[in-house]
This record gives sequence, structure tokens and C-alpha cells, in this order.
Amino acid sequence: MIYRFFTLFCMAFPVVLPGQINIKGTIKDAAGGEPLVGIHVRWESNMTGTITDYRGMFELEVAASGEQVLVISGIGYKELRTSIQISQNNPEMLSFVLEEDIAVLPSVEILATSMTGGLGGKYDLPGLGHYVPAAVLRKFNHTDIHKILQNVPGVYFQEEDGFGLRPNIGLRGTSTERSAKITIMEDGILAAPAPYAAPAAYYFPTAGRMHGVEVLKGSSQIKFGPFTTGGAINLLSTPIPDGFAGRLNLSTGSFNNQNMHSWVGYSNDYVGLLAETFQYNADGFKTLPTGAPTGFDKQDYLLKFRLNTGPNAKVYQALTVKHGWASETSNETYLGLTYDDYQEDPYQRYTASQKDLMSTAHSQLSLKYTIQPLTNLQVNLSAYENSFSRNWYKLDKVRAAADGPLYGIADVLEAPELFRDAYEMLKNGEADFDDPLWLKANNRVYTSRGLQLLTQWEIKREKVNHRLLFGLRRHYDEEDRFQHVDAYTYVSGEMALTHAGAPGSDNNRIEAAHATAGFVQYTLTFDRFRLVPGLRYEDITISRTDYGKSDSERSGIQLSERSNEVAVFIPGLGFHMDISDKVNLFGGVHKGFSPPGSSPGFQAEESINYELGTLINTGVWKANMAFFVNDFSNLLGSDLAATGGLGDGKLYNAGEVLSRGIEAGIQYLGIRASNGRWQMPLQLNFNYFKSTFENSFDSNFEAWGQVAAGDELPYVPGQQATFSVNFNHDRLDLFVQGQWISAMRTRAGSGAIASETGIPEQFTVDAGAHVHLNARLSLFATVLNLNNADFWVASRPAGLRPIAPRRIRMGVSARF
Repeated sequence: MIYRFFTLFCMAFPVVLPGQINIKGTIKDAAGGEPLVGIHVRWESNMTGTITDYRGMFELEVAASGEQVLVISGIGYKELRTSIQISQNNPEMLSFVLEEDIAVLPSVEILATSMTGGLGGKYDLPGLGHYVPAAVLRKFNHTDIHKILQNVPGVYFQEEDGFGLRPNIGLRGTSTERSAKITIMEDGILAAPAPYAAPAAYYFPTAGRMHGVEVLKGSSQIKFGPFTTGGAINLLSTPIPDGFAGRLNLSTGSFNNQNMHSWVGYSNDYVGLLAETFQYNADGFKTLPTGAPTGFDKQDYLLKFRLNTGPNAKVYQALTVKHGWASETSNETYLGLTYDDYQEDPYQRYTASQKDLMSTAHSQLSLKYTIQPLTNLQVNLSAYENSFSRNWYKLDKVRAAADGPLYGIADVLEAPELFRDAYEMLKNGEADFDDPLWLKANNRVYTSRGLQLLTQWEIKREKVNHRLLFGLRRHYDEEDRFQHVDAYTYVSGEMALTHAGAPGSDNNRIEAAHATAGFVQYTLTFDRFRLVPGLRYEDITISRTDYGKSDSERSGIQLSERSNEVAVFIPGLGFHMDISDKVNLFGGVHKGFSPPGSSPGFQAEESINYELGTLINTGVWKANMAFFVNDFSNLLGSDLAATGGLGDGKLYNAGEVLSRGIEAGIQYLGIRASNGRWQMPLQLNFNYFKSTFENSFDSNFEAWGQVAAGDELPYVPGQQATFSVNFNHDRLDLFVQGQWISAMRTRAGSGAIASETGIPEQFTVDAGAHVHLNARLSLFATVLNLNNADFWVASRPAGLRPIAPRRIRMGVSARF
């Protein structure tokens, strides 16, 4: 034991021997020229080494003169190996630059995979873009996409299960329900199960597996439809490494949380491959009277293979195959709590939810062919297919007496005093008849496949550059519902099946979409000014084939069909101006669009969206600010069980809605030691949102109800702020970050927000630490909800749902 401790100590703090030669140097980012912090520097013959400080400087000793190989590496950057001739006459200061791993890919592959082009590319966009790099993701080791996006201005969300299993994300005034109003992609390919026919994303790519996350807003998002109002989110998977490399993250924590993320890859001049897995499970933080489980188990696997031409080929070509599969079982429920029960114990669950279970299986396959026949011409062709099956078996309705009426669980929990007997049936676990509890098997299978082409042609002149980007996509997706309802009663507090419903007897239909989409975007660069006009076209046919509830064989004896078609041009115009080397101005106007449903003649959601903003980077100060206005002529809402509705997916029209706001973020890097050994970066983000109905109407959509002109939309926060304080030393990183969200409405309205029906003001603090033992091995710990805040984060689908309590996680990270 003492020997192991001594060995570990020596690895972390190597002893400097007399007579060693001292090598000094600086490492900077290739794109922006900024000093890089926390970069590992070592000699090839020694696994230990040192880490750059906040001037990007390092000092390294070497005992022998002659030629030595220096290895420089950092998360999110391509490893650099360079030979140095060691002697007493070495230059006083060496200088190196590292390229982002996304930037070292051939530009034709970046074009097909990324929306921003990395940290350097986001400053060239005609709209506001954000890139969360691998270094930030590995620093916090978040597995919840809500936490990852917490510091991105303009993003808000509604918590549901406390672990981020089914995110509800909104951008710039769009609704949050199942992230259904934003375009979600993985590596530039649509990732939602059925983005046109049924966009409610009960599947979301595994956030903890990702290498980077991009958020794009403004006029440049028209490249990425079908949703072009709020913005697009693109998740970047782990790239195939340069050479041989791998990583292993292991952690454990509160509620028996276990997490493993591991990948290994290899590449040479002609071939590359990667194998990766992400395993994530926990027991859950809620309790059932029966002691039944409330946790989850999620597994994700990914394989990549690339074949490409060698370094001497005149024309670069590559074929990349990506195949992934994932599964999840989670004991999650739609059944929340009444206000009084929440006050008694926010982490209890009612007995009637003991059988609720979500089971999913996901598979993805893509083939990308890239070619650069000319230095200024890039072509990418992708074929993809995603399949997703899920069955959320959960309580749907309850009755208080034999042959009595059935009540929806949302109605019962909203007014328990009016449904007292039904409420007691949910909570107490006692019944003297056969069928008080009705559970629905929400069995659905999703398919999404398509072919997309992306081409870029660029002409560079002395003062004027021209770039033409063209894209074309042929896409098909469908949602196949084959659902039934089972009846249960209680036997000594345990639920027992009394009637099994016939498959397809509750819902037996297919919603399908055929879409042809294309866009063209032209970028004119003149000196410091860029003008970016663009045009998107969507031609969509959405159809429903309903086989009826008594035709499980789908013979067609009860067949009913309907369809809806829409063809729309979506123009956009953006600009980007470099006021100076440190200040940029951007803005634009574009058309917002969301596809309609299959009801004949139902109109698509449309809006005109405006944006004006600035980016500032002085080296010490970094800031961004954007003003936006989304002027809807026809806002749509969808009836989902997740919003407390019937779950039939029916669309509702809200007419004119005006959404406007401010997004701002600022970062200060000036607090640091004079010798560069430590630094304390500070960051603050603030969002202001105001979304109001512009006309009065009555709606059967639960979240709207009776609306008066001027009423605010539900589940859109008025203000939101986040902060982070970091302390970074050579071998120690500490961070504290917090988020404040103003009270939110759960239904359309104006004036004061009622405390028992709205979402209260929220404030949470997270903290963490990293200890770098050497260039390859780190220990980390995080505490989520450090202040152990207690408030409900939603009052839907049915009843109040709590924020997850304080959670601690500790782990080890190793790379090779």
C-alpha cells in the first residue's frame, strides 16, 4: 500500500534532478491565437509531464541531450508530436500551436458534420452560434443535456425526470414540449425519431457520449430545417482519433448512480476506426410505498469506420460508416403529486404508478461519402436510417367505483377535492372491484431514413470571396402506433392485472411523411463585411392511415385515411461585419417554419424572425449579445400526453403570437496570478423572454384554454440567468455554477402568477473539482443542486414534479 502511494505521488509530482536541461515554451490555439490552458506536455519516453498555465506556458525538464520527441495533447485538440534537438543552447522559449480536432478534419468532412466549424468558426456566422467543446464537456462530465446547455444564452428547458432522459428544450420563444419545435441532429443528420410526422422527441441522442454540442440561431439556420424558427442543435459524436488513442471515465454517486464512458480508436493514412460505449444507471430519487424501483438503466454503443485516400492522392475521398444502438428501461411515470402531497414529501410517488415503465430501443446507421475534386469544390453525400421503438406502459385513467366513470389522471390531480375517491384510489392502494386502474401501453415504432447532398463551391479573390452552398435532402419518416389498455386492481397494495387489452385496441395507425427539401446559400465577403442571402424549400406530404381499434391484423376493414400537403419557400438574409479585430456585428431576417399535421388543409406554423447582435473578444473580455423578435402569424400547439392532454397529437392554432427577447453573455479572464500558475475565469449569462398572444380565442388545448390578447405563453421563463466561477491551477480545477429562473406560467395568462399553479422561482448551484494526477489520469467530483433546492419544475403531464435533490458523483478519468 505504501509503495503504491509512493508511486502515485511520484507520477503526480516528479522530482527534478540536478543537471537536467530546462525547456520552456508556449502553446496557442491555431484559429484564434489565444493561449491554451491545461494542455498536457511530456516527452515521448515518459508518461508524466506538465500542464500549461494560463499564459499557455510550460516548463519541462529533460536529463539527456540529443533528439527528443515532445508530445503535446489536450481534450478537443489534435495531438502534436515534434522532434526537438536538446542542448544547453536551446532557445529560451519554444512556440507551438494546436488545432481543434474538428478543424484538423478535411474541410469537406467539417462541412458535412458541423454547423459552426468549432470555436474559431462561430465568429464567421451570420447568426448567433454556440459551440460547447470537448474540453468543457469533460470538465463537468454532465450526462444531462439540460446541464450542458445551461450556459448557452437563449436556451431554456422544462425539467421532467431529474436526469435529462427526455429533454424539453426551447429556443427563443418556441415551446419546450419534447423539444418538438427545434431541429435536432447528430453529426449533421436528423436525429429525432420522426422529425416531420411526429417530432415530439421521446428519444434524444445520449448527451454524455458526445464530443461537442452546437446551437445555432438566426438566419443561418435555414440550412438545417425542417424547423427554422428558434434554432437547431447539433450533437457531435466522438471523432476517430489521429493514431491510436482511447479514454475511460468511471464514476459512482448518489442514488447508486453508476456511469461508464469508454472509447478506443485508431487511424493511419488510409483507414480509421472507433468503438465506444456509454453506460448509465441509477436507482432514482423517488420512493413508492411498495418499495418498487424508480430508477433507470441506459446503454449506448457506437462503431465508426473510415476508409480514405492517402496523403499523396490528388483528390481526397473518404467513406465513413457509423452504426449505433442504444436501449433504456426506466421506471418513470406521468403521475405527479397534488400541491398538498408535494408539501408533505416532494419525492413520494403514488401507489398507482408502481407498474409504470418506459422501454426503448434505438438504432442508427449512416454512410457518408466525401470528395474534394477541386481545391475549391467540396461534395458530401449521406445516406441514413434511424429506428426507434418505445413502449411507455403507464397509468392513464382511474375510476372510483365499479362501472363508474373514468377520469384522466391530470384532471384528478388538478382538482383532488372534486375527485376525492379517485384521488384516494391513486394514492392509498386499496380497491374492492376489478378495474379501478387503466394502464396504457403506448407502444410506438418510429422509422426515419433519407439521402442528403451537400456541396460547397468557393472562389477567393484578393479582396472579394464568393462561397455558394447547396443542399438537397429526400426524407421519409413514420410513427406507427399500436397501443392497448390494460386494467388493474389492488391486492394487498400490489397491482394485479385483471383485464389484458387486445393489441391495437386503443390506437392502431401510422402517421407518415414524405419530404423533399433543398437550400442554397450564398456568402459574399468583401474586406470585413459578409452578406449571406439564402433560400430553403420544403415540399412535404404528411398522411395518416388509421386501421381502427378492432382490426389488429390491419386487414383494412375499418381503414380511414387522410393527408395534408405543404410546399413553402423559406428565405433568409444575414450579415456579419468585423468592426475591428475585437468587435463583430451580426444580424439578419428569415422566415420561421414548422410542418403541419396530417389534417387536410391545416396550415403550417410560420413567422418572420429578426436578429441583431454583437460579439466581442479582447482576450480578457469575451461577450455576446443579441436582440431577437419572432413574429408568428400562425403558432401551433400539439396535444401530447406529456403536456397533460389526450396524447392524440392533434394540432391547435393560436394565430398571431409575438415573441421577443435579449440574450447576453460575458466572460472575464483577467483574474490570474502574475506567474500564470492559476486563474479565476468568471462568466455570466442573462436572458429576457416575452412571448404573448396577439388575439383572443378559446382553445381545447390544455395549456392555452381561454386566451385574451396580451396573455403570456406557458412554460417560457421571463428572465433567466446563469453564472460560473472557476479556479484553475496547474493540477487542480474547481468550479461553481448557478442558475436562476424566474417564475413561469403553466397556462396562458397575464398578471401575477399563482403560486399553486405556476412554476416557482428557481435557483440552484452546482460545484465540482478535478485533480490532474498526471497527463493521463485525473480524479473528479461533482455536486449537483449543492444548495439542495426544493421546488417543483413542472405541473405536467399530471401533477407537480420535483427537482432532483442534492447529488454527489465521484470518478476517475484516464486516457491513452
